[in-house]
Amino acid sequence: MNRALIRTEGLCKYFFRSSGLLQRREIVIKAADAVDVTARTGETLALVGESGSGKTTLGKTMIRIYKPTKGKIWFNEEDISSIGGARLKKHRQYMQMVFQDPTSALNPRKTVVDIVGLPLKIHQSSSRAACRARVRELLEMVELPADFLYRYPHALSGGQKQRVGVARALALNPLLIVLDEPTSALDVSVQAKLLALLEQLRGQFKLTYIYISHDLGVVRNISDRTVVMYLGQIMEAAPTAELFKQPLHPYTKALLSAIPIISDEEQDIIPEEITLNGEIPSPLDVPPGCRFISRCQEKTSICKSKEPRLIEIDNDHYVKCHQCFSSSQQTPEEVATQCP
Repeated sequence: MNRALIRTEGLCKYFFRSSGLLQRREIVIKAADAVDVTARTGETLALVGESGSGKTTLGKTMIRIYKPTKGKIWFNEEDISSIGGARLKKHRQYMQMVFQDPTSALNPRKTVVDIVGLPLKIHQSSSRAACRARVRELLEMVELPADFLYRYPHALSGGQKQRVGVARALALNPLLIVLDEPTSALDVSVQAKLLALLEQLRGQFKLTYIYISHDLGVVRNISDRTVVMYLGQIMEAAPTAELFKQPLHPYTKALLSAIPIISDEEQDIIPEEITLNGEIPSPLDVPPGCRFISRCQEKTSICKSKEPRLIEIDNDHYVKCHQCFSSSQQTPEEVATQCP
């Protein structure tokens, strides 16, 4: 798991609107703003944060569902930031996505065999017989019976629909799958079974996952590394075990403190409860300085004027916070001089 399968450098995805007589474009939302992130071969990288933090936009931009506004994306050591046409189509078969809402992700007018077989028709021009045979194999992989081939989505439960989505993502033997909160719309018992299936498939096919979630309890159990996002930027990134053992950013601490505690072991790990005041600010009005300043309980004057830089402070442990350096020989003011 040392080789980078996909990585970004200064990746930005902005949404614009046109205004004025000349219809000049102005930036409305910086959904992902100067993000550097790496997913290594064979690992599960979790993207966590509250709704509106930019997790899904980042995931979609990384696999080129969205075209990046700025920055670079390397997939399998090839720059895919600005490619299009046949070159992008070639790479897309190796990068797939399982969406959050399984109902809206499946065409209600198509049968399972058509839904799962569509990638085969687009990328491999498979015959109907070959397509049907491959779909049978895929349904077996996701533990659905073959008689589901000709069912419509309305005849499936939520968990079954999501398994169909997973089967579709596996159709072209991808290297990377982005999982956008795949269990959030499911019952708890169904969630556990789907997560176990995803973990089994990852080992069986040597897949790399980018797992988008706000459920840190799940993230702790399935991810190798975790990236904490807030208002389009990374606040902290570390191996998952390290992040839960020693969170450094005030936002990470607040998120972890909200996890329900069900054992003495968790009591020793989870920080004391921290209540964040207010909601995440609108991406239409990003505060100056540190983006977390409006809700941070550890802020100082330097946080208002200087945006901190994401710095590696330990082995593979990165944090974007002035106050996290207070225990070192540098003061927050000295650290701020390193910031752009």
